[in-house]
Amino acid sequence: MSRGLLFLFGAVLVIRPGLAAQQAEPSVALGAIRVPACQTPGDPEYGLAANKAVAIGGGPMFMDARQRRYLGALRGPQGQTVTIGSRGSAPLPGDPEHAIIDVYQVSYDVDGRPVQKNIYMDGYHYEAPKAPAGFTCATPLPSAAGIPPADPVKATAAVVALALEQASKADLAPIKLDPASPRGYFLDRYALIEVQARAAANAGTPYDPGRPPKEFEAFGSAVIAYPMSCGDRTIPATNVELLAAQGSIAREAPGGILQGDDLATAFPGVPAPEGSIGIRFRNAQPTQARIVYAQGCNGSPAEITLPFRLEQARLLELVPGVIPAGVAGVADAEPVVYIQVLIDPEGHIARPQYLGGPRSLYPAAVDALAKWRVQPIRVNGSGVVTPNVVQVPFRP
Repeated sequence: MSRGLLFLFGAVLVIRPGLAAQQAEPSVALGAIRVPACQTPGDPEYGLAANKAVAIGGGPMFMDARQRRYLGALRGPQGQTVTIGSRGSAPLPGDPEHAIIDVYQVSYDVDGRPVQKNIYMDGYHYEAPKAPAGFTCATPLPSAAGIPPADPVKATAAVVALALEQASKADLAPIKLDPASPRGYFLDRYALIEVQARAAANAGTPYDPGRPPKEFEAFGSAVIAYPMSCGDRTIPATNVELLAAQGSIAREAPGGILQGDDLATAFPGVPAPEGSIGIRFRNAQPTQARIVYAQGCNGSPAEITLPFRLEQARLLELVPGVIPAGVAGVADAEPVVYIQVLIDPEGHIARPQYLGGPRSLYPAAVDALAKWRVQPIRVNGSGVVTPNVVQVPFRP
């Protein structure tokens, strides 16, 4: 779940007119479409000027690795090795988000003499990568730097905003630790924010969605573990451990176990019978929860490990975008707009953020997204909020 989901919706074969038999240019898959493996742009300034930067995407967390993979796939005009030199930065001209782009000095040899060029790269937007004029490719560029994962920085702010927006709507349904037995609940960041926002709204002091508390962005996750029933008595839980693929997930407050009134205050509105405990954890994607009880029941072990069962999201209905009459700046016959979104627990697409493609088509792409039907990612049967990058195709 941490890397987001890419929806696939039918391949489009990209064919480039050629001489004689018009052979199909070698192409590779990029999400749900096919694009040239080493496309040469029609614009000779592509990647070589600040206002024509290569939109490689990835955001602050992933852009460096993506830029290096892209540059590592480039070769000189006769297949020469490209040497990556110094790196600088510059503002992206005309960008409404005031993005900062990176500038790499690269070189290759021609007849024993180095040829130096600057390649400009935009880590905040994305389009199918091409090779700047004068360069060729050692490997397919779309494979070296495919569609980026959702930017965690943008996603966190979007999750906070969505939680505040949804707080006054349907009741929260936290994830059951065990769908078949009342063991307690897991609350991810979205659920923790929504719990606090709903409590504030019920108290008549709702949060301003335009100015959410900064600490919400630092929220991690939490577990509320119920006592175990054993005949006519209950056995309290004494500890909980969350496990991820890399090992145990650290607690936000080492040793901090919430009980009684402290538990009710920390997680208002979440059912917690007497004898329950609550523990806060860092933000991570757990695969298992291990609950330790004061003792076993009738000779059974005093701990139990519960897996988190994941169901991937599914696109149930895609509505392609329609190019509005009179829209300019669309060079491709079958353009694609890339958008970072959240999929909410009900499968609605929310909080769209432009990522790449013809900006003039972005409003139409958002209109199309509103008509999509999606089955959200589910954990133990409960829908969860997930950041995603989606492709919105347009028909001619």
